[in-house]
Amino acid sequence: MDIIRHSEWAETKFTLHLLSQILGKIKLETAQQEPQWAHVTLAITPNGFTTGLLFQHDRAFQIDLDIHESHVLINVGGHVQAVPLETAKPIKTYFEEVFGALASKGVQLEVNPKP
Repeated sequence: MDIIRHSEWAETKFTLHLLSQILGKIKLETAQQEPQWAHVTLAITPNGFTTGLLFQHDRAFQIDLDIHESHVLINVGGHVQAVPLETAKPIKTYFEEVFGALASKGVQLEVNPKP
C-alpha cells in the first residue's frame, strides 16, 4: 500500500476544503433550516461529496464535487455543467465559475464569500 505524505497533497486538501465551504454556503442559503445547523452538512458520495437536492424559488439544483473525475458538477433542472478541477486554479475562479453556472440557469444566489 502506498502512503501519501501530507506535504504531497496539502494544496489539494486545502482546495477541497475551500470548495466544501463554497458548497456549504450555497446549502446554508437555500436549504430548509434544521436545528444545530444540520441543514448545511454535505453528503458523502462514492466519488466525493454533494449538496444534495436544493431549491431556489421554482428551480431544483444540486452541486456535486467528483474527486475521481476531477470536476464540480452543477445540475440545474437536469442541465449539467462541469467545472474542471485544475492545478493552481485560484479558489476565486472556482467561486465565479460555480456561481456563474448557477446564474446562467436562473439560480441567483448571494453568499458571504469570506470563509
